[in-house]
Amino acid sequence: QIIKLPQDDKPESWAPIYERLGRPKSAGEYGLEKLVPEGQDATFAKTAAEWLHAEGLNTKQAQGITGKWNKFVADQQAAAAAKQQETEALQRSQIKAEWADQFEERFKVAQGAAEKFGMTAAQLEALKTSMGPAHALKFLHAIGAKLGVEPGFVQGTARAGLASRRQRRSPRS
Repeated sequence: QIIKLPQDDKPESWAPIYERLGRPKSAGEYGLEKLVPEGQDATFAKTAAEWLHAEGLNTKQAQGITGKWNKFVADQQAAAAAKQQETEALQRSQIKAEWADQFEERFKVAQGAAEKFGMTAAQLEALKTSMGPAHALKFLHAIGAKLGVEPGFVQGTARAGLASRRQRRSPRS
């Protein structure tokens, strides 16, 4: 079949051409939400569908680009995660070597500081990710050391303290 191409670049002039070439009537008909990886937000897929529709892509083209995009992003995320694991392992071994036989004790002090401040596992992970595991551990250790957090330290109660003071007093006459 012969299609006569419009002389101008106006979207409304090209709309009938794109529709004859297989573009759906609306961006929602691409079905890109079905291609979103499990657990991911579909907002971008809806936005991208609008872009692809405006450019006149047919359903096969839109779904093909979406599949390639999803694979690219997944590959990038996997590479970043592998690099982060490699960096963490290297930093872990470096700090263990640097702290040597004091590692366990210093680690417990750092852990104690995080607990004193009520840090969640997610917050600790974010700190480790932003600073790097070695720097985060040194940071928390410095805080713990300044706060007097000691591994194995058992804190007494106020009542126990009062009882011991009473025993030390000499009887009044």
